[in-house]
Amino acid sequence: MSVAETKAKKPVVVLLYSSYGSGNVLMRKHTTYLRDLFVHMKKLKLIEVDGASDREERNRLWNLSKEKTYPLVFLRREGEEDIFIGGHPTIHGMVEKETFDAKFRGCAPDDGKKSVLVDTKGEEESFEELQESFEELELHVDPLPEFLESLGLNALLQPLERSGIGSVEDLLYETSALEAEEQADAAWENLRAKTHIEPGHIARLRHALEEMIENSEKKQRGERVEESSSSAAVTTTTKNNNSSSSSSSSKIDRERLTNVRSAVVRQDEEFFKRAYSGEDAKENFEATLTLLKTEFLEPVGLSKAVKGLMTSDKPLWIIQLLKLILLPSEEKCPNRETQGSHRNLINILIVFAVKEEPEKLMSYLEKLDVFPDDVPKMVKLMRNNDLEEEAKYLESKSR
Repeated sequence: MSVAETKAKKPVVVLLYSSYGSGNVLMRKHTTYLRDLFVHMKKLKLIEVDGASDREERNRLWNLSKEKTYPLVFLRREGEEDIFIGGHPTIHGMVEKETFDAKFRGCAPDDGKKSVLVDTKGEEESFEELQESFEELELHVDPLPEFLESLGLNALLQPLERSGIGSVEDLLYETSALEAEEQADAAWENLRAKTHIEPGHIARLRHALEEMIENSEKKQRGERVEESSSSAAVTTTTKNNNSSSSSSSSKIDRERLTNVRSAVVRQDEEFFKRAYSGEDAKENFEATLTLLKTEFLEPVGLSKAVKGLMTSDKPLWIIQLLKLILLPSEEKCPNRETQGSHRNLINILIVFAVKEEPEKLMSYLEKLDVFPDDVPKMVKLMRNNDLEEEAKYLESKSR
């Protein structure tokens, strides 16, 4: 049904939702609540726009509301632009404050005809399937405060609670890892907008939740899962898994992770000089890599870790660390979003690759975007080390 066909003389309530089969559990609960409220309780005509199938109309409504999420409610009047009312929290708040009737007074009553509606039976089945998929994972999580503390994100507790998220389960439902990527991106962006949490912290939180789901699925398949700092406060069990993860060695590892994380926060270059030079240098470096893969690290503090490696004369370690941050084909790294195009880090990787891994330099250059002003000196360095092919490639790429 076209937009023009859905216009009416009296304003009509429009509900933007998604029928995508692997959608977010909480999103579907909110959609069901709004549908029941408008159609069954208030007896109002409801036009339903399925954002999963009508992307053009979805994008129009998203642009109008400035919110990329589901469900959203609008008022549509013939000859006028749709009016954005709000999402589930807004409508639910109106009901609680008894302002709903005043807001929607005069809207077209329900005429018994379905407008752009869904196959309700199919939606209920997909909703139940999604609930079952979460139950099968058997996720066991600590309370939200402990979970955030394990990530070093204690400051996020209040903004999350103010937005109605009081547990890790709420957070999983709000931004489910089982959701389609496009919808998940929109959900995380909407959460960031509502809570005003920094993008880096959002990336760190998202990575931790996605890793939790991924590790649980691995355990169900019988695959070995190494515990990381982002899952220290989270345990996942399956019906056949009765092992304990409270060994003394894991406690020591968590302590090392805490020490490295704290040094990044303090921007403590001296710590990293000592950490990468002592008897346990390898363990400290592995802890740094673990944090890079699982947490967002403050950029200045991270640069101190790189300087510590350079001082300790560990060129291959430097290359390994920088590849993780800079190269898109490497493992997941939440720091790539903020550091992936860092000019100095790119140059450092090239310099050390020229000296230590010249046979791999070309593959690195294909994935790096060297700043134009730095190209001449990088080309000169390559030619001084008999890497003419690599030098010509970088020159041609920068033109």
